[in-house]
Amino acid sequence: MTVPSRAARAMPWKRSCSGKIFAVHWRRIGISALIAAALVTIVVGFMQVQTGDSTTTPVDPAIEALVPQPGELVLRQSQVGVDLAPGYEGTLDIDSTPIPDDQLTINAPLNQVFYQPGPGKEFSQFAPGRHCVTAHFFKSVDGPDTARAYSWCFNVS
Repeated sequence: MTVPSRAARAMPWKRSCSGKIFAVHWRRIGISALIAAALVTIVVGFMQVQTGDSTTTPVDPAIEALVPQPGELVLRQSQVGVDLAPGYEGTLDIDSTPIPDDQLTINAPLNQVFYQPGPGKEFSQFAPGRHCVTAHFFKSVDGPDTARAYSWCFNVS
C-alpha cells in the first residue's frame, strides 16, 4: 500500500474510481452556480416582460382595434378611432359630442374610422384629462338603423 505524499495530504484532493487524483475546485463550482442562476433569472425576466404592443381585445367581435387603447395616455393632438371588422361602417362620439362625418377620416377598404383634432373641428385639441369615445358601428348591408355602440376612455397629458 502506498502512502500519499505529505503535499497530497495537505491539499483537498480526492481519489477517483480509476485511482487518479483530482482536485475539487469549490470556487469554480460556486461561480458556475452563480452564472446558471443569473441566466435563469434573465430568461424568467424576458418571459415576464410586457411590451407596448400588447392590445386588449374589445368585447364586440366587430371591433378589431381601438385607438388609443383603453386607459392609454396620449398627446392632445392624438388620433382616436376604431378599426372595424370587414363589412362594417361606423361613426364616433367623443365626450358625448357627435363628430360630423366630414371631420372623420374614413378608410372604407380597411373599415377604419378615425378623428384627428385640429383647427375648425369639434375639438381643436384634447384638454388634459380623461376623454371617452363611443363608436357606433353597423354592418354595411344592414344600415345605420341596426347600429351598436362600444365605449372606451383614454387620458390626455
